[in-house]
Amino acid sequence: MSKEAFLEEHSRLEIRESVGAWERGSGYLPICLFCILCLVFCLLIAGCSADGASGGWTVVRQASWNTNFQDVYFADEKNGWAVGDMGVIAHTDNGGITWTAQDSRTDTFLRAVYFADEKNGWVVGDDGIIVHTEDGGNIWSPQKSNTGSPLYSVYFVDRNNGAAAGSGVILHTNDGGANWEVQANDPESVILSIYFTDANTGWSAGLNGSMLHTADGGKTWKKQDAGAEFHAQLVNTQGYELRALDFLGGDEGWAAGEGNMIIHTADGGDTWVPQASGPLVGNYDINRGKEECDYGLYDVDFVDERNGWVVGWNGQIFHTADGGLTWDSQDSGTGDVLLAVHFLDPQSGWAVGEYGTIIHTDDGGDTWTAQAGSSELQSGIFFIDAHEGWIVGDRGMILHSTDGGNTWTPQNSGSNECLSRVHFVDRSRGWTVGTGGAILHTADGGRTWELQNSGTKDVLLGVHFINADEGWVVGMNGVVLHTNDGGLSWWRQETNTWDYLSQVYFSDAKNGWAVGMSGTVLHTRDGGENWEHQASGTINLLNDVYFVDSEKGWVVGLSGMILHTEDGGDTWLPQPSGTRYTLAEVYFADEKRGWAVGDFGTILHTTDGGETWMLQESRVQHELTGLNFARRDIGWAIGKWGIVLKYRT
Repeated sequence: MSKEAFLEEHSRLEIRESVGAWERGSGYLPICLFCILCLVFCLLIAGCSADGASGGWTVVRQASWNTNFQDVYFADEKNGWAVGDMGVIAHTDNGGITWTAQDSRTDTFLRAVYFADEKNGWVVGDDGIIVHTEDGGNIWSPQKSNTGSPLYSVYFVDRNNGAAAGSGVILHTNDGGANWEVQANDPESVILSIYFTDANTGWSAGLNGSMLHTADGGKTWKKQDAGAEFHAQLVNTQGYELRALDFLGGDEGWAAGEGNMIIHTADGGDTWVPQASGPLVGNYDINRGKEECDYGLYDVDFVDERNGWVVGWNGQIFHTADGGLTWDSQDSGTGDVLLAVHFLDPQSGWAVGEYGTIIHTDDGGDTWTAQAGSSELQSGIFFIDAHEGWIVGDRGMILHSTDGGNTWTPQNSGSNECLSRVHFVDRSRGWTVGTGGAILHTADGGRTWELQNSGTKDVLLGVHFINADEGWVVGMNGVVLHTNDGGLSWWRQETNTWDYLSQVYFSDAKNGWAVGMSGTVLHTRDGGENWEHQASGTINLLNDVYFVDSEKGWVVGLSGMILHTEDGGDTWLPQPSGTRYTLAEVYFADEKRGWAVGDFGTILHTTDGGETWMLQESRVQHELTGLNFARRDIGWAIGKWGIVLKYRT
C-alpha cells in the first residue's frame, strides 16, 4: 500500500551527467550519437515540462487498510483477525499492536470470521465464498459451499460442527467444512446472524425482525416472535432488521439491530423483551441528503451475564454492567460506523468498522485507542498558504494541518452531517457546507465551529467567498444562498432550476458561475440578483468550476468532460482530456497552468490553458475528490480511503 514519489527530474540529471562524463572522457562525441543524445535529452525536457516543470505528487497521508472491516474475532489475547471488502483478511499476533495482511485467495467481499481455536478458522462472504485455514491464516483454502448466495454470518461450536447463513440460505457442516449441507433455502429471507450454543441448539436472525430457532442442529427451524416490528414503530425507523445475536451458552441471549434496538431473552427465545431502543440509548437521526440514513446497532457481544457491548452507527458504543438493564455510552474516538465488536473478557476488546477502522480497549471501554489509521471519505480541501490547510468529509469530519499537509489533527465540528467543501478567506475565518442544509463557520481557524442558519434542509455541495463578508453556497434543488455579513444571515437567490448544483465560483463581487446536473451552467453579472443559463453543450453532470478572471474559466465533470470559455461563458467549448474517468475538481494557477483530478487516481495537468492535457502520475487508484493549490508550485489532492497527495516542483 506504500506509495513512492514521481520525480522525472532525476532522469534529466542522469542524462545531463552522462553527457558530461562522455565529453570529459573522450573530448568529443560522434556527431550522430551526439544528435541522438540531444534529441533524447530535449524530449525528456519537454516531457518534464509538460508534466509540471519536473513536479511530482507524493502520498503524505493514507489509511492503514483500504477496506471496510465487516467483522473481527480474537482466539486469545494475541491472535486476532479482521475481514472486509476486496478479500481483505488482516491478522495480528500481538493483540493488535501491528496488523498484517493474509492472502485470502479471493477479492470477494468478506463479511464474517470465526475461529474455533488459534489455528482453525473460517471466513464467509459474497457469492457463497467460504475460506478455511488450519494454520492461523498462513494458508487460506476455499471450501465448496453449494450456494452462490451472499453469506453474512458463520459460527462453529468446535472444529467440526458449524453453520453459515446469508441471503435465503442456512448451511451446516459436521466435518469442519469439508462438506457443507444446505439446511434451509428460502429466497425471500435474509439471515444476518447465526449462533449456536451447542451442536443442536441455535438461533438465526435477520431482515424484517426474523428470528428462527433450532433444537436439532438445524434440521428444522421454527419461528420465534422477537417483537422487532413493534420496536421499529416505537423509534420511527423504516426497517426493523436484527443484525446480531449473542448467547451465553444456555437460554440467555441478546439481539441487536436497526433503530438502536436491543432485545433480550432468558428462556431460549420463547419470549424476547426490549432492553433499549433509540430514545433510551441515543437516537442518531442523521439527514444524509438523498439517502435515508439508518441509525442503529450492528453487533452485540457479552462476556458474562452482566458485561456486554453493542456498536453501530456514527462510532457509537454502549456498555452494560447489569445484563442490559441499563446501557451507558462510551467514547469510541471515531465517527465511522462500527460493524463488529469482540471481547475476550470484561476488560479487553476490539471493534472494527468502515474505512479501515480498528479500535481497542484494555479497560472495558473506558478508553478506546486506534490500532489502524482510519480511511475517512474526504471531499473538500483548502489551504490558505503553503503551511495551513483544512480537509472536510464524512460525518462532520474536519482535519487541520499546519505543516503543509504532512500531519493532520482532527477538529471538532460539532456536527454529524457529511461535509462536502470548505473555503477560508484567511487563517481564522472559514466555512464548510454539507447535508441537512449545514453551513459551519469558524472565526478562530477551526478551534471552534458554529452552525449558521441556512434556512434550508437541502444538501449543500459548494461554497465560495470573495472576502470575509460576502459568499455563496449552492446545492440540491437548484439552491443558491448568498450572504453579505459573513453568514450571520443567508438569503436564497432565484435560479429557475431544480437541478442540483455542485459548485459555485465568483471572479469578483459581480461575476459568478454555478454548475451541476444535466450540464447546467448558471451565470450572474450582478452578484446573483439574476442568474441566467449558459449553453454548456452537454447533458453530463458537471462537478466543478474555476475562473482565473471574469472571462477565462474551466468546468469539469462526468466522463472526463472539460469545458473552457474565454468570454465569460457566452461560449463553452470542450477540451480533449484524454480520459473517460469522471473528473471531480479543477484548479488553475494562472491562465496557462492548471490541474484536474478524478476517479482511479486521475490527475491531469496543462501548461497551455487546456489545449493539451497530460496525465500526471499519482501512483494511486483511489477516487480523488478534492484539489487545492496554495501557489503554482505546491498543491494537494485528496480522496477516498483517507488519501492525501502533495505536489511540489
